[in-house]
Amino acid sequence: MIKLAITLGDPFGIGPEVVAKAISLLPKRLRKRLVVIGCKAAFKLFFPELDSIEIIDIPCGKFSFDRYRISYARSALAALEEAVSLCKSGQVKGIVTAPVSKEKMARLCKFTGHTEYLQAAFSVDRLEMIFASRSLNLLLVTRHIPISEVPASITRSRMREAILTAADFCCAMNDNRPIGVCGLNPHAGEGGMIGREEKEIIVPVIRMLRNKGIDVRGPFPADTIFRYRRNFSIILSLYHDQGLAVLKTLNPFSVNVTWGLPVVRTSPCHGTAFDIRGQGKADPRSMLASIRMAFRLADDG
Repeated sequence: MIKLAITLGDPFGIGPEVVAKAISLLPKRLRKRLVVIGCKAAFKLFFPELDSIEIIDIPCGKFSFDRYRISYARSALAALEEAVSLCKSGQVKGIVTAPVSKEKMARLCKFTGHTEYLQAAFSVDRLEMIFASRSLNLLLVTRHIPISEVPASITRSRMREAILTAADFCCAMNDNRPIGVCGLNPHAGEGGMIGREEKEIIVPVIRMLRNKGIDVRGPFPADTIFRYRRNFSIILSLYHDQGLAVLKTLNPFSVNVTWGLPVVRTSPCHGTAFDIRGQGKADPRSMLASIRMAFRLADDG
């Protein structure tokens, strides 16, 4: 039986709440295939029936929502380490991660995000961030870098790598629509009049891959391509906010899929939301979609 690990993330945030609510909405046959890892004291506030779920407790000291303690971030990090260990030992086939605070985690280790942490943990050269939703699938060509560094990061090798990964993901999802590519500059460069990246880098790569049988099209201006999103299996966004501003407006309950690991990894597309911690207001739909996506990918893999 294929099992998945779910890390509760930062216990001071909404992670334990959305995990508890999402699990409550799952059929019992899927609940039995989950291992919850994190601060039990926080989780049981929202999921008192602890005997009905497998849980690995990562204590975080005396827990309360009154004030933040660094032991909460330490618990979140230890939960992630435990999930990686379970994956490497073959006890689980994937990880669903609830959100953590990068700021708090950075006080404990060199942490810039789950994706980068997992890349190092599994010694993988390159991972992709793919965001999946009902109306739009999105791949980020560049991720968490300053906007000033984006143009230099758009290279031919990087574009080729991203398009090939997009094609691999679409194959796994049985989606044979074309792949769409955003331009970097306004109006996709206007034939080289507004920047040279499209003409010198993006277009040559698209032509080369089309000649190899990959149905990839573009680059299209980013201010229009999303109107026609249903024509594409996935759209490549050249930088973080170019695509995610649209995705999160259209569907705030999408799923982040880390592509390129030897195991499945998904997560909800929201943060810790410390401002609504412990109030019972958190919406579990993105977490529920993340769990279901992880099962889909793990069962098909």
